[in-house]
Amino acid sequence: MSKRIYFILFMSLGLSCAKNDGPSPQPGEGPSGMQSAKESVEIKLRAGGNEENIFGLMQFGIYADRSFSLLDLTQTYDSIVWTASGVKGRFRVLEHGDSRTRFTCEWSHHFFLPGEYETVLTGYKDHKAVSSDTVTIRISDSRDFLGYDWAEITASGKSSTGYVDVLSDRGFTTHASLRDNVPSVTLFLWDQWFSEESVPILYDYMCSLYSTPAYDSDDASLAQQYATLFTHNEADAYPLSIWITPAANVVLLKLGDGRLEPCRYEIRAEPCAAWP
Repeated sequence: MSKRIYFILFMSLGLSCAKNDGPSPQPGEGPSGMQSAKESVEIKLRAGGNEENIFGLMQFGIYADRSFSLLDLTQTYDSIVWTASGVKGRFRVLEHGDSRTRFTCEWSHHFFLPGEYETVLTGYKDHKAVSSDTVTIRISDSRDFLGYDWAEITASGKSSTGYVDVLSDRGFTTHASLRDNVPSVTLFLWDQWFSEESVPILYDYMCSLYSTPAYDSDDASLAQQYATLFTHNEADAYPLSIWITPAANVVLLKLGDGRLEPCRYEIRAEPCAAWP
């Protein structure tokens, strides 16, 4: 199954991150060819926008008030990292050591929970923070389910969509379908689709969005509620939990019995009874 993956944009090590209409001096030289003194680069964080919905693509980048080369950057910083408040992990924008240097001038990221985030670009030298810049962004959850509105799903997708999470290795993937004029969206972890380890990850994520399930695995009516609330019920589908939102019925499913092939684990959502 092919997937449309959003890629992080990497700059080659010799490129400058700002326009320079004149001829480029050699590393360490000024315009006249004379050796220039080290001049620190004050880095800034740029965001492509300040508001987005969950599962919407956000673009970020690094810039400065003057043109600079990679040599300028590595003379000022040993490393540069990007973080977001309330989110574990950090993305290394610059890694500079004796054996290699890696620099990312622009990158993409998806946020999966609504809220206000302080995104911070921090430069380090000799293990000390020497520069910092912050951009505040607001992430909403205003669509019918994740990044989808039901009315937008007019046909079954030919491929699945993967999402960039540079702060962790979580591999959220979605697929939109239309059967008998009923839209649905499936959410799964592409690298753990056949692993039972994905169950607590998917469960906790749904709880963080919608609180505790309306029907859980210890509820005697769970199977009956699944048959009632969802239009398409596969014979080998076993509901584990159900959430009910104003716009969607959401179920955590185990697919298959594991005898002929591994079980799959996924979230599936359909419109609630009030739609359209």
